[in-house]
Amino acid sequence: MEEATALLIAPVATDEELIPRLPRCLCGGCALISASLILLLVAATAAVAGGGAGGGSEGGKWSSSHVVNAPEGQSPGLVSNRPKVAFLFLTAGTIPQHPIWSKFFEGGDERLFSIYVNANPGAHQEGIFVGKEVPHPVTTAWGNISFVRATVHLLKTALADEDNQRFALMSDNSIPLRSFHAVYCLLMADPHSVIHACIRPEEKQRTLSAEISAGFPHWINGSVWRKSETWWMLNRRHAVIVTKDDEIILQFEANCFGGTGSGCFSEEHYFPTLLAIHGEETMTTCSGTVNYIDWSPPYLDGVHSAHPKTFSSEQEVLQADFFAAKREMCGGRNNTPSGWGSAALLDGVTCGASGATKDLDLGARKLPTFKECLFMRKIADELAPMIGRQSIRILESL
Repeated sequence: MEEATALLIAPVATDEELIPRLPRCLCGGCALISASLILLLVAATAAVAGGGAGGGSEGGKWSSSHVVNAPEGQSPGLVSNRPKVAFLFLTAGTIPQHPIWSKFFEGGDERLFSIYVNANPGAHQEGIFVGKEVPHPVTTAWGNISFVRATVHLLKTALADEDNQRFALMSDNSIPLRSFHAVYCLLMADPHSVIHACIRPEEKQRTLSAEISAGFPHWINGSVWRKSETWWMLNRRHAVIVTKDDEIILQFEANCFGGTGSGCFSEEHYFPTLLAIHGEETMTTCSGTVNYIDWSPPYLDGVHSAHPKTFSSEQEVLQADFFAAKREMCGGRNNTPSGWGSAALLDGVTCGASGATKDLDLGARKLPTFKECLFMRKIADELAPMIGRQSIRILESL
């Protein structure tokens, strides 16, 4: 236990120290924390938090001590005795799906999550979101830099709590597909950010590079230009990088005009491009999201819609396998290049009541794996009451 004790009393890196110096090599040379040390650290911190009473959960609640098989990888940020997931919600008004989100968070341990809401002025929240609004919210509108500004504001607010180690950006029309226990375990066990900051195959990268507006400086070019789904999850190191940037964001504000035919959408391009410029792509999953999103809506006047499908049919949503089928649609998270992280580290890993486990004989009980979607969007606002009533079925298992 000497090594674990040394880790506990060693000076903790400040957020400033988490930012890489530029230029930075892309891979290979960074020190790795061994899985055994992580196990010792988790066990020791759980014992401290639990007063030595076995380090287990209290009153049947989920505990961070249940994440027992954290994979090897770079430290994602500050070491925390009780790491939390910060849920960052962006909305123009009231979050309509508050009934199911209230059930989701009620099923967890309030010491293991934080909730932050950026809503336009004058909006009010209901359910679990009451009192979770951030001060001085940023007014948002689709297709301009306001979305990015609001996201950065949420991250800055959440970083003030040193226990926040994962930062999940959520849409106001998203719903959870798994219980809080499963989501917490799956997000904590992987040190990588769930965002596509990786270079694409050559042909695809050329297509992406064509979206770079002429006004960008020469150093924002095809070698670092990236695109990812809007709704990502960042580790603390990457959240710090985003909040400390005051240069690249100005380039996107001046040169990226989504919805005007330029092909550049700041909410999709800015965050992964920033991480690629900082040489952080190997600490991302090379997949865009843990949200199920249907990008096959009908064409409008012969032009493909820029927005994903909205599920508005109660009859469709009430089908027996509707939500279970959506969970299976995020397999891209295992597309990480060989040796980079998630694909190899999490192969065969599942999350159960005892945390992250590998090569477990599951029998008839199906536990969530790292290939699965944890959330989905877009659910129509008017279905919120029905979705709330179906929450037990939707969040089934764990």
